[in-house]
Amino acid sequence: MNKIRIAAVAVATTGVLAMVSAQAAETSNTMAVTMTVVGTCGVVAEPLDFGTAAGTISADIDVDTTIQVVCTAGTAWDLTLGPGTGSTGPTPRAMTNQSDASEASYNLYTAADRLVVWDESGGQVTGTGDGTAQDIPVFGRVPPQTVAQGVYNDTVVATLTF
Repeated sequence: MNKIRIAAVAVATTGVLAMVSAQAAETSNTMAVTMTVVGTCGVVAEPLDFGTAAGTISADIDVDTTIQVVCTAGTAWDLTLGPGTGSTGPTPRAMTNQSDASEASYNLYTAADRLVVWDESGGQVTGTGDGTAQDIPVFGRVPPQTVAQGVYNDTVVATLTF
């Protein structure tokens, strides 16, 4: 009879242990989740073509183009235009004749009325990115002048500060 009791006691003890391990405990904590988004921008300047003109330009030649600015939403930007490779200052800019190095003056403006020359001083054309491409108009003008025959060109650097 002793053997049966021991077996019964062992079974009863095992049942109690099983019940204790089945009870679950719980604890919790918070986890910080962060991300840093830095402001980034890109700029693409479209060509400005004044077309074909006679040697004597008797009236203003006005054309326009766009500079595309893409900045992260909320990123403030400032767009400036350099003087160009054909001149030393923003007023007037000059395109250089590729055959004889003569010049044709022109300028770039911030608005269609062509009253404010767009230069590299900053603060003239500013905005805030919205995450999409923003087309910024550039207004060009070649004033009346007499120029030699040839192909004229210049390179202007568009600088986007953000």
